[in-house]
Amino acid sequence: MSARPLWLLGVGAAVGAALASLGLARGPRPAPPMPADAVAVVNGAPIARATYAAALAAVAGDRRDGAVDPAVRQRVLDRLIEEELLVQRGLALGLARLDPRVRADLVAAVLGEVVADAALAPTPAPAELAALHDAEPERFRRAPRLTVTTAWFAGLDGEARAAAARATIVDDAGWAALRGGGSRPTVVVPTGAVPASALLDVLGPTATRAALTLPVGAISAPVVTSGGAWLVRVEARDDGGVAALADAEPEVLAAWRKREGDRRLRALLDDERRAARIQLAPAALAAPVAAAEVDVDEVPR
Repeated sequence: MSARPLWLLGVGAAVGAALASLGLARGPRPAPPMPADAVAVVNGAPIARATYAAALAAVAGDRRDGAVDPAVRQRVLDRLIEEELLVQRGLALGLARLDPRVRADLVAAVLGEVVADAALAPTPAPAELAALHDAEPERFRRAPRLTVTTAWFAGLDGEARAAAARATIVDDAGWAALRGGGSRPTVVVPTGAVPASALLDVLGPTATRAALTLPVGAISAPVVTSGGAWLVRVEARDDGGVAALADAEPEVLAAWRKREGDRRLRALLDDERRAARIQLAPAALAAPVAAAEVDVDEVPR
């Protein structure tokens, strides 16, 4: 070996030794300053004081006396530090990309942020709500409503007595007299125009179905139920129709916020797609994907 390479090697070793000694003389590099709003920093990731305070408040709420002593505070802080370590470990393992549950949770969290932002958007002008109401009226159609009157016949022979009474009714006065002299029901039947769901809770499915199919003014056949039988007469019916804006304003505002959330999500995805490098295999859309056969031994039970 020539003298020149040996000389260069010696110079390199000397420089390296000098740099090493300089580093040892200076000591370990100081940690960066703690952020003012952090209670701890784990591998450069701060744990916010607000996060710590919320965790302490949750622990205090679970304690009967609401007190949080220094030992509990230390345990809560340790838990947050260890949680951050596990999050970092999961990211290092690529779980955010590989684990379907983690991916689904991340997607749901981002969607939740978009929805929350839309919910905090300023209330739209009345003209915007009116335009939405007029453009999509079917979204604000009211449920059909019925006005019914009933007669209740209690007891095991309720069905027979209801059938006999129904056969004697020839006019409105006869129905009114029958209702006045019948048994007192144990439930309160709604009066006035109500949706079918309100009748369902009181009369049950059979009587409600009868009311939905009866012509106005007609009286149902006896509807047997627990403890007796009903006669149901439909006094009036409307198909619901489209609710006026004044009546449907909460639903219209909710629909507007839903649409605003969809718009913001679309804008976010469009921005992300423009900024991303996306490559598709030439036959990605044309090539059929064979469905894997299901192994019954691997199906969770």
